[in-house]
Amino acid sequence: MASRIKEYIEKEVKGLTKSGDSVSLKGVYPSAIEDVVGDFVDSLDLNGWQGDYWAESDEYKISGCMYYGTCTITLK
Repeated sequence: MASRIKEYIEKEVKGLTKSGDSVSLKGVYPSAIEDVVGDFVDSLDLNGWQGDYWAESDEYKISGCMYYGTCTITLK
């Protein structure tokens, strides 16, 4: 299942072509996202019991919710 989630993330992220483009994902979790978009542990910010998070990798801005398994990835 983890490999299918990563494939889903990769497919959606490949569609981001210009700065500011974003994609909303469902059924994802931070470590799978990080495997696809690159390391963001140093910039990870968590808030609340629902596990809302915000982070940045070299190319992307990431925000999501661990409780709902949702995430928005935006090309910088």
